[in-house]
Amino acid sequence: MDLLNELEGMASSALSHADNEDWDPNEPYTPKTPVSRPIASSPSSQDSVLDVDFLVKLEGPISSSHRISEILGTSKPLPTSDGESNEDGHVAKFCKLTPPARQTLLSWARDNNFRPLIISQSRAPKDFWTRSIPLKIGMDTALPQHRLTNLTTPPRPAHDEYPVWYFFYGTLADAAILRRLFSELDDETTTYELYPAAIRGGTLKTASGGRYKALLNGADQDAVDGHAFLVRSKEHEDALCVYETRAYEVVRCDISIAGQEDMVPGCTFRFRGQVD
Repeated sequence: MDLLNELEGMASSALSHADNEDWDPNEPYTPKTPVSRPIASSPSSQDSVLDVDFLVKLEGPISSSHRISEILGTSKPLPTSDGESNEDGHVAKFCKLTPPARQTLLSWARDNNFRPLIISQSRAPKDFWTRSIPLKIGMDTALPQHRLTNLTTPPRPAHDEYPVWYFFYGTLADAAILRRLFSELDDETTTYELYPAAIRGGTLKTASGGRYKALLNGADQDAVDGHAFLVRSKEHEDALCVYETRAYEVVRCDISIAGQEDMVPGCTFRFRGQVD
């Protein structure tokens, strides 16, 4: 489900800089030569509800995340990523930045006549911290009875509750894809168990000419079949959110797993864009 990634790639190609052009410090420098694509992030010290982060390549005067921390004036360690190896076997290193940190780094780069390589990283947002509206598939959050202040018990799962069940209805319901997404987090012996499951309150449409499945709110009686998967950590969840891109958002759902009598509280990815 890389719909937004494809659109961003087209935009990046259209905005590529020629080597002899004047550099705009408000935009990242994009070289003509291909670069390694970041594939996995190390644990972050803080959560963000923003659905776009940035990755800066560690090279030249910013060859370490420690150096970038110094430039940003923070003592907190910054999360890093490994890119895929190029033809020479070299693995590029990247550091994750928030939008404000990106602007600070670009200002420093302008003053020091340096052009950093910065890549946007789209991700599905997850915001269960909100105190007024509980995000849930099939729920009309405009109705006052669905506001958190009118609920007798806090909704589950909580924002930072792990492990957490996820309901997959598309390409993520494939153990081979999960193995690729989690390759930097798990060893080769890890198995990925997917259980036949269903949720209610949602309906499936298609997007981008039928290329992608799109889960939307449906009627209470509407059911969607798929698979349940137990996500073990925030790092695993982050990898899933990057895969889905900001075309989707994480919402709660009640999952009926085959062979289990009771439904379990979990999460799924709801589509945010235009359907066919």
